[in-house]
Amino acid sequence: MKEARGVLRGGLPRVCAAILISLLLSGAVLSVKALPAQESVVPGFGADTNPTGNPVGGGTGYSRIIASGDYTCATRAEFLAALATATSGDVIHIPSAASIDLTGLHDVNVPSGITIASDRGSGDSTGGRIFTSSMEARYRHLFNVGNYVTFSGIRLEGPDGTVGSKGADPTITGIYSSGKQGLVVENCEIYNWTFAGVAVYDDGVDGINNRGRFYVHHNYFHHNQREGYGYGVDTAGSSGLIEANTFDYGRHFIAGGRGFPVNHIESRFNVFGPHCTNALYDQHGGNDDPSWGFDEGPDPTVPASGTLLIHHNRFQSATQPSVAIRGVPSVTCEVYNNWTLWPESQSTMCFKQRLENLGLTPYRNMNVYDNWYGTTPETSFTTATQLQADFLVSSVGSSEGFIVVSFTNMSSGGVLPLTCAWDFENDGVVDSTEWQPSHCYRQPGTYTVSLAVTDATRDADTAVRWNCLTILSSSGATAETADRQVTTEFPDGAVPSMAMVRIETTTASSLPDVPGGFAMGDTCFGILALDNSGGEIATLSQPAIITAKYSEADVEAAGGNPENLVLAYWEETAGEWTILETVVNTAEMTLTATSTHLSTWAVMAAPASTQGQETALWIWILFGIGAALVAGIILMKCVSIRLVPEN
Repeated sequence: MKEARGVLRGGLPRVCAAILISLLLSGAVLSVKALPAQESVVPGFGADTNPTGNPVGGGTGYSRIIASGDYTCATRAEFLAALATATSGDVIHIPSAASIDLTGLHDVNVPSGITIASDRGSGDSTGGRIFTSSMEARYRHLFNVGNYVTFSGIRLEGPDGTVGSKGADPTITGIYSSGKQGLVVENCEIYNWTFAGVAVYDDGVDGINNRGRFYVHHNYFHHNQREGYGYGVDTAGSSGLIEANTFDYGRHFIAGGRGFPVNHIESRFNVFGPHCTNALYDQHGGNDDPSWGFDEGPDPTVPASGTLLIHHNRFQSATQPSVAIRGVPSVTCEVYNNWTLWPESQSTMCFKQRLENLGLTPYRNMNVYDNWYGTTPETSFTTATQLQADFLVSSVGSSEGFIVVSFTNMSSGGVLPLTCAWDFENDGVVDSTEWQPSHCYRQPGTYTVSLAVTDATRDADTAVRWNCLTILSSSGATAETADRQVTTEFPDGAVPSMAMVRIETTTASSLPDVPGGFAMGDTCFGILALDNSGGEIATLSQPAIITAKYSEADVEAAGGNPENLVLAYWEETAGEWTILETVVNTAEMTLTATSTHLSTWAVMAAPASTQGQETALWIWILFGIGAALVAGIILMKCVSIRLVPEN
């Protein structure tokens, strides 16, 4: 179905086609494609190059301290009551003197969008303490979190910080996220967990820089060292950034599970302490054998993760491998600009890829380069790559009902230290000089955001995101891309309160297959709306008007006829494309449709072959009707002749 020049073109053929399309759509399959990893090119070696503006390990000097909340809880009863009633966007604050005992509890549910915070690093505060002494737990978790949960500035204490023996109880994880997205753990002290301090599994995010990735940063992990387990951060089937943490007294400070090609992790500016009983960074893969507890044995088809970027870390052990990759990554493992105490002559033992059980030799899908070796720190590195300013919109929250947007600084190159100046409203005023800032938007509208970065030589670069984001209120607004190729008009009442909207173009190759009888055009885009708790708004209360300019490539896909173009969106829950009734304006080369659904969108066309078959069908139908009429006339004449009496 479609409209041309504002006039609806209907008819039985198109109604039948719409019914056929709805049947074919049920077989559409989602195909996910990873975004390419973005490597950092910060000059220098090790964690001392930390450009985040906050100290490695957090604590004293950390600037993003949450000092209050919607709930203040100093006792177990208060804390559990707050978890039972808090809603997305709420902050549960633990006073610095509080010590909340959750002994006897497991899998305490933290609802989506909740922040649990204290004030570690404020003055001499070490943060409010939450702990358990449960020794009977086996493969359990203290906290089981929802989407976009944040832990900030707390002390999280497990039941046992000793090495112990493998398999002995308790085997328990502090923060457990499985099948959820957007976990943030920042400025916390996490210790005495026998399985893992933080575990993130199967988050469905296919790319280090994709929305929904986890972010573990500026924490102090220690005494998570149980024999056979003992992980600071454990990942499997997840994507995220592990940044500016201090690790010590562990078995593996960071670990990755075996056989997950969609597991993309960047680890940077971390300090890995000297007290570790095995490889400091350990990634399982196809080289694992039964003697290591993997009964299925070595298998060259089992990947050792997807993409691993391990750079600008300080590895302080000269006896345990700094990095051990037990197989071949499905994409790549890049190890660079780290400082390790191992001598360079033993670099393959320090940055180790184990392939002996697969009959292979290192390195396979793994590159080790530009690292600093030995006990003497490097002091003469002066060569710098070109300074490049860059940033991402990383998360959305709220303050007093207004939208708070957090930004991730992705700038690189230049000569350290780097300084930055943010303008969040394109008014020429510097709103922040923090490396990883947040900004509260109090008025609806479309905002351009810029970041200016300057290095030690006064070289400078600026990144500008025109029409970076739109802030909606219940009164509605219009969002559009910087080139005005895509516009979305939100009416009054489309969202219940303030929200943020971003429209981003994408490529057809990254989208699911089109339904039968349709061809994918060239114009594809995503419309993302987040409420003031950071939750995604998938359905509007009132339909929005979506207008997209079509391209010559779209017209080509339509066999040269733009009137055969339609807009379609991907329905995630049903796993199918929905084709919309579309107005085609050939004078302005636009397609317009209305929908309450926000998702991935594409311009599609019915192929010329389908159009020809449809036309041919109706020609044959008309021919048949005509033939039937002629036959009827002849038959009537014959009957009338026979009815005439003989003379």
